[in-house]
Amino acid sequence: MFHALAPFWKATLALGLLLPAGQMQKPPDGKDLFQITQAEPVHLAALVLGNGLNPGPAGAGIFFPLLAGEANDLALWNLDGPFSSRVEKALLATSGMIFSLGASPTANLSSLVWLKTGDELDYWTLVNSAVIRPIAEEFLEKIKDERPIHGPTADDLEASAYVQFVHMANQTSEEAFLTGARKELTYADLMRQPKTYRGDVLEISGRLRRLRALPSPLALQNLGVPTLYEGWVFQEIYGPHPIAFICTQLPQGVHPFEKGNIPVVFQGYFFKKYRYKSANIGAANPWIDSPLMIGRTFQTQPVPLEERVDTDWAKDMLPLFLVFIILVGGAIVAFTVGFLRGDKKVISRIQNRVNPNPFPFTDSANPGNQSLETWSKDEGPSESGQNHPGYRI
Repeated sequence: MFHALAPFWKATLALGLLLPAGQMQKPPDGKDLFQITQAEPVHLAALVLGNGLNPGPAGAGIFFPLLAGEANDLALWNLDGPFSSRVEKALLATSGMIFSLGASPTANLSSLVWLKTGDELDYWTLVNSAVIRPIAEEFLEKIKDERPIHGPTADDLEASAYVQFVHMANQTSEEAFLTGARKELTYADLMRQPKTYRGDVLEISGRLRRLRALPSPLALQNLGVPTLYEGWVFQEIYGPHPIAFICTQLPQGVHPFEKGNIPVVFQGYFFKKYRYKSANIGAANPWIDSPLMIGRTFQTQPVPLEERVDTDWAKDMLPLFLVFIILVGGAIVAFTVGFLRGDKKVISRIQNRVNPNPFPFTDSANPGNQSLETWSKDEGPSESGQNHPGYRI
């Protein structure tokens, strides 16, 4: 019996520890029990005890009603102490809901109600990711055009607006951006009237020429955004003037690169007319302005058929071109070697005609023997019986 009533005693003990004496007021006489038109301390106190009696892990469901009774608009009791900040209240209320899940057939429905109540009491914020939420005016006023984005030490106001833009873009689904983005605005519109379109969700398309990964500021890391991606999109009509964007996720199969040419479509909040330093060191004015947008991700587009055909033709012809170059080079080398050999023969013949050899012997190995044999055969033996080549005695 005592074990069955343990949650009740724990809930009662929690009330005794958390609620100082005299702070709970008695309900006025003559009023209906559990009236819904006026908040009364006893109602939430009864709810606390009722949650403590639920089967489950030690009646943890008492925590959330306790926090609800301490809210500013109710102020039924005071819980100042270790759970006085917004973060601590959210931690305590979340723990109570997690432990109460599955405690009864209606626990899941009750959790949804408590989630909504916690959102209204500002313990946390429920976000509908399927809807594009507008940027609060207080953040839009902090942004300054035609200047770089400085860190929080240099400009706390614009840095906080930047964090808010990225955080809200990260919480919005890709489908919401696809369906809610404005498509009629151009690069020229954003450059002429940046303040007019600040905070609007726009869509741009073009060629993604560079994509870099950047470490997130500490404030965004605490909000679940570890890495940012910076992209530069060029549109054919505007030539070398790009549109910059920041996103929190990359499409599947896409990785950062320094030089590329990928057709993309991007949706996001328009942040500002951003000023950055050009890589052209020799320029008279290295500072350039460009629209800066902030979104969740982007979509890659297929390469147009005519470009794909041109690219395929070039790829197919490249091996043939290399073979042709090799053959031409080999032919040039062969002709050169042949001409050099022919030149040597011609030069040798010319030299023989200009400077003839005084000893035109055919047997270069022993020209003396050959001449003696030739002369002896021609002359024959002398009358005296001795051979004297070339002479007769």
